[in-house]
Amino acid sequence: PEIELFEVEIGSTLNGTLPIQISFSPKGFDASIAKQGRGHKTLNLKKVKIIAFVAQRTDIQYIPAVRTADHVNEIIERLVERELRPVEKSPEFQKAMMKVQELQAPILSALSASIGSTIAKFIPTLKSAHIANTNERRISAIRSSIDVIIDDGVPTPLRFKGDGMQSLAALAMMRHTSTGRS
Repeated sequence: PEIELFEVEIGSTLNGTLPIQISFSPKGFDASIAKQGRGHKTLNLKKVKIIAFVAQRTDIQYIPAVRTADHVNEIIERLVERELRPVEKSPEFQKAMMKVQELQAPILSALSASIGSTIAKFIPTLKSAHIANTNERRISAIRSSIDVIIDDGVPTPLRFKGDGMQSLAALAMMRHTSTGRS
């Protein structure tokens, strides 16, 4: 379908391959159509339109040189957040979060008073100290309390695996998210 769209939008036909050379320098970048033979000149005259066409259909993924378990966890936390969002909006979940808030309130209130009196000994002008915990922070804590367990014969949290295993897992997760899979 993209080859047909290319022909309609750009006005040139392709055999299915379009080599583009992008050069980066401190002053910016340059792009050229690296097609050999017939059509090279015509395509390069249309390079601005071609680059816009390609850019609209390209998702560039940054792959860091050092890939750690923390990077994998960040990717997975974003996936978990996206997948849990519909559940978090449900009335049952909202009711459960209100119950958690209700149970935490007296404990946080007592702790606020306790730390407030301690802080007041160091800061005599203190008017109050209050521990706040919003529903968004509670939900965030639930989402981020995940651990990635890799079972390669020994089930172990990824953060305790070697650098090579962490790097490969990070590459796999980047690939997973770039393909749009959940």
